Amino acid sequence: MDIRKLEYFVTLAQHRNFTSAANALFITQPTLSQQIRILEKELGVKLFDRTNGISLTEAGEILFPEAVSLIAQDQRCMDVINRYINKRNQTINIATMGALEYSVFPLFISDFKNRFPEINVNVYATDFDGAYEFVKEEKCDFSISSIPKALITDDLDYLTISTDRICLIYPKKFPKIDLVADSEESIKKILSMKCYSYNFRTIKDRRFEFIQKYIGDLEINYYENFTEYLLSNSEAAAYTTFPYIYCQNLGLEKWFHLVPLPKEYGELLYVLLFKKDGLSSLQKKFIAHTTEYLSDSKQNHD
Repeated sequence: MDIRKLEYFVTLAQHRNFTSAANALFITQPTLSQQIRILEKELGVKLFDRTNGISLTEAGEILFPEAVSLIAQDQRCMDVINRYINKRNQTINIATMGALEYSVFPLFISDFKNRFPEINVNVYATDFDGAYEFVKEEKCDFSISSIPKALITDDLDYLTISTDRICLIYPKKFPKIDLVADSEESIKKILSMKCYSYNFRTIKDRRFEFIQKYIGDLEINYYENFTEYLLSNSEAAAYTTFPYIYCQNLGLEKWFHLVPLPKEYGELLYVLLFKKDGLSSLQKKFIAHTTEYLSDSKQNHD
């Protein structure tokens, strides 16, 4: 016995007419008659008295309230599961590089949550590689990453959130260089110091191309926290490269020179990455909102 046969039984009991009950169920009268006979056979009792119209037998009267209750319970179960599915489907997962939380972590996410409170937004911290892989492997709907413009590939689509420049960071005990006005000897003197990279192995070749222009082969050392290393080592003669806005927002200008690289080497994009094809309606809604928000922000800024 399945719930569908009970629905046929209850509907016929309510209509007391095969034709009207079949119409209400959007099935044919012969189909309804057949299903009722099958149900009666399964239960081993007659549920309807057909001698004078259609009426419930004693067994039918006993079954009727229980059938109504079971159908209602079945609907409640479906409602619970549907709410769960809808809630799960109304969730956007975003991976972001941790550094962005201190610099250009986008306000459009907060605006989106305010406009669509029924949609859950989960944010996960990752690194540069994760920002790509999470979207490519569909572990997240979107990722927010800082990436040199020259490294944008055709694998994913993107929206530009803002632009920045990669800058040199080194202690103020050394003279500040002007990458335009200073001589090559002055620039090379700074760039010949020990060079550190902070978890950007994937893009090191492009990121340090400007430096290699002056000193040729470049030995890059990796350190988990470059600024902590320099601040705790007053004798350190070293530099690294990092997004300019990030450095400003952390207040690093108090201890370090921040020298933006020329645009052709150091132009940096903060982007919202997403797959090009097969977007869900929810993902499209988020992209549309983000596009609108960024456009409005640009107009207000201008």
